[in-house]
Amino acid sequence: MSRVVTAPGHRASTWTRALESLGAHEPADLLDLGSGDRLVVAVPHPDDETLAVGGTLQRLHIAGVRIVMVLVTAGEASYGDTGEPAAALGRIRIREFHEAMSALGLDGVEVHRLDLPDGMLADHEPAMAQALTEALCVDPIQGGGRVAVLAPWTKDPHPDHRAVGRAAGVAARRAGAVRWSYPVWMRHGLSPADPEIPWPEIRRVALGPTERESKRAAIEIYASQLDGLTPEIGPVLPPYVVEHFTDGHEMLIRPAPGDDEVGVHFEALYEGNADPWQAGPSWYERRKRSVLLASLPSERYRCAWEPGCSLGHLTAELSRRCDRLTASDISPRAIAGARHLVASEHVRIDVAQTPVQPPDLAPGSCDLVVLSEFLYYLPDRTRAATIELAVKLLSPGGHLVTAHWRDHPADAHCSGEQANAEVVAALGSSLVHHLDEHFILDISQKTAAQIDEKA
Repeated sequence: MSRVVTAPGHRASTWTRALESLGAHEPADLLDLGSGDRLVVAVPHPDDETLAVGGTLQRLHIAGVRIVMVLVTAGEASYGDTGEPAAALGRIRIREFHEAMSALGLDGVEVHRLDLPDGMLADHEPAMAQALTEALCVDPIQGGGRVAVLAPWTKDPHPDHRAVGRAAGVAARRAGAVRWSYPVWMRHGLSPADPEIPWPEIRRVALGPTERESKRAAIEIYASQLDGLTPEIGPVLPPYVVEHFTDGHEMLIRPAPGDDEVGVHFEALYEGNADPWQAGPSWYERRKRSVLLASLPSERYRCAWEPGCSLGHLTAELSRRCDRLTASDISPRAIAGARHLVASEHVRIDVAQTPVQPPDLAPGSCDLVVLSEFLYYLPDRTRAATIELAVKLLSPGGHLVTAHWRDHPADAHCSGEQANAEVVAALGSSLVHHLDEHFILDISQKTAAQIDEKA
């Protein structure tokens, strides 16, 4: 009797029903790619690409998208072997990979092999980030066009997948590219009801009959994983696992960082660009700050808090209206810039991740809290906790200011309009409401009744 390497997980049928409730999307529309554009696909192990996005890659290739595969390992450690047995398995899986590419109609696509050690990718994230950055940067000979990266979900149950996803996020920011994610073992390892499932960010790609057949044929090529190496050992991909990948549904996940990677995500923003949002020179940013400051109901404030302060351009202007101001951002590079711009004794600027690292301020001590271009980057539960913290810090009659770009940034968890609406709902009304084609601004006030409710 063979030893089954992968135990049964969650039922494929449960996931199929959950996915069928989602609308279907075209991958080229989601990634905003067309003929001549480039998609760099980060693949931790041979077969991840076929299982997770084999049909999606077929459709993009037919649409004329230039696909570049970055194969990180040879998958040599899938059965726990070392030495020559592992090397031999790696050679088999590389051959299977190329044959599977042909079965998908992707033979001839550009492939970069990194040959990093299977199972140890968390130790090699800088090397992966550098290799992916180089793959994302457009070769002048090849011409321009849009570029995106597709990498594993950073919370996928496999640690190698998480490491590759994190590295891809860094590379995308360095190269100015958009990163989307794909889950591999999520369906097997997690229930659809698990709170870790990022349902608001998931987009379903519905495969057609031809795509499903080609994908099934490509999966069958990975015999080393389907059958095991010997009658006594295997398989990694028993039928109840394969069933998760053959129901005609594939998933892409919007590029919104979770709490565990948000620091790396935003620090990478400033790594190659001192002012990634052009907060200093852009008319949008300068006009928004002017409208915000002119809308404040009070001329002066006793104590204010501004999380997500970035490079401190708004902080500098708020400091002239406040006796005491505490600002923070998760990026050390951003904070260094803010401290250089705002050097006042009554202003404190710290590196902090909100809300898990709250400011050193007592409840009810702030008469002004400013959430500008910040909330929509937080996952749903973190956003709710941040709003709760803001309300808790406000004093009776204090003002809570929320200002965002109206739309939904590619790396955000919701639109600006939704983020503002959640804040207004928390305090019940808005004293000031500004809405134009670019941004939305609300100023709400904490009432005595809300103080009693929190007591």
